[in-house]
Amino acid sequence: MCSLSCRPDDVILDPFSQGILDTLRGDEDLVEAVVFNENCTWTLIAEVAKNEKREEANRETAAGAELIDLSDSE
Repeated sequence: MCSLSCRPDDVILDPFSQGILDTLRGDEDLVEAVVFNENCTWTLIAEVAKNEKREEANRETAAGAELIDLSDSE
Protein backbone atom coordinates (compact mmCIF):
# COMPACT_ATOMS: atom_id res chain seq x y z
CA MET A 1 0.00 0.00 0.00
CA CYS A 2 1.32 3.45 -0.78
CA SER A 3 0.54 6.79 0.79
CA LEU A 4 0.93 8.94 -2.33
CA SER A 5 -2.08 10.87 -3.56
CA CYS A 6 -3.54 10.29 -7.01
CA ARG A 7 -5.66 13.01 -8.54
CA PRO A 8 -8.02 12.54 -11.49
CA ASP A 9 -5.64 14.49 -13.74
CA ASP A 10 -2.92 11.94 -12.89
CA VAL A 11 -4.94 9.00 -14.26
CA ILE A 12 -4.41 8.17 -17.93
CA LEU A 13 -6.34 5.51 -19.83
CA ASP A 14 -4.34 4.05 -22.70
CA PRO A 15 -5.97 3.95 -26.17
CA PHE A 16 -6.13 0.13 -26.24
CA SER A 17 -8.21 -0.01 -23.06
CA GLN A 18 -10.34 2.93 -24.15
CA GLY A 19 -11.10 1.13 -27.42
CA ILE A 20 -12.34 -1.91 -25.52
CA LEU A 21 -14.52 0.26 -23.29
CA ASP A 22 -15.92 2.07 -26.33
CA THR A 23 -16.73 -1.26 -28.00
CA LEU A 24 -18.56 -2.53 -24.92
CA ARG A 25 -20.51 0.65 -24.23
CA GLY A 26 -24.11 -0.23 -23.43
CA ASP A 27 -23.36 -3.93 -22.88
CA GLU A 28 -21.23 -3.59 -19.74
CA ASP A 29 -23.71 -5.58 -17.63
CA LEU A 30 -23.32 -8.61 -19.91
CA VAL A 31 -19.53 -8.78 -19.56
CA GLU A 32 -18.02 -10.82 -16.78
CA ALA A 33 -14.36 -10.41 -17.83
CA VAL A 34 -12.08 -9.29 -20.65
CA VAL A 35 -9.31 -11.75 -21.54
CA PHE A 36 -6.13 -10.28 -23.02
CA ASN A 37 -4.44 -12.65 -25.47
CA GLU A 38 -0.70 -12.88 -26.15
CA ASN A 39 -1.16 -11.57 -29.71
CA CYS A 40 -2.62 -8.23 -28.48
CA THR A 41 -6.22 -9.24 -29.11
CA TRP A 42 -8.97 -9.63 -26.53
CA THR A 43 -12.05 -11.72 -26.00
CA LEU A 44 -14.96 -11.55 -23.62
CA ILE A 45 -16.30 -13.85 -20.99
CA ALA A 46 -19.93 -12.87 -20.87
CA GLU A 47 -22.60 -13.48 -18.25
CA VAL A 48 -24.85 -14.51 -21.14
CA ALA A 49 -22.54 -17.39 -22.06
CA LYS A 50 -22.53 -18.65 -18.48
CA ASN A 51 -26.33 -18.57 -18.37
CA GLU A 52 -26.58 -20.39 -21.72
CA LYS A 53 -24.32 -23.19 -20.42
CA ARG A 54 -26.47 -23.51 -17.31
CA GLU A 55 -29.64 -23.71 -19.44
CA GLU A 56 -28.03 -26.35 -21.67
CA ALA A 57 -27.12 -28.41 -18.60
CA ASN A 58 -30.73 -28.12 -17.43
CA ARG A 59 -32.00 -29.44 -20.78
CA GLU A 60 -29.58 -32.37 -20.66
CA THR A 61 -30.77 -33.37 -17.20
CA ALA A 62 -33.00 -36.42 -17.35
CA ALA A 63 -36.71 -35.85 -16.97
CA GLY A 64 -37.74 -35.91 -13.34
CA ALA A 65 -34.17 -35.65 -12.06
CA GLU A 66 -33.37 -32.98 -9.53
CA LEU A 67 -30.69 -30.44 -10.51
CA ILE A 68 -28.73 -28.90 -7.64
CA ASP A 69 -26.65 -25.84 -8.55
CA LEU A 70 -23.53 -25.72 -6.36
CA SER A 71 -22.04 -22.60 -7.90
CA ASP A 72 -21.21 -19.57 -5.77
CA SER A 73 -23.49 -17.24 -7.70
CA GLU A 74 -26.89 -16.45 -6.30
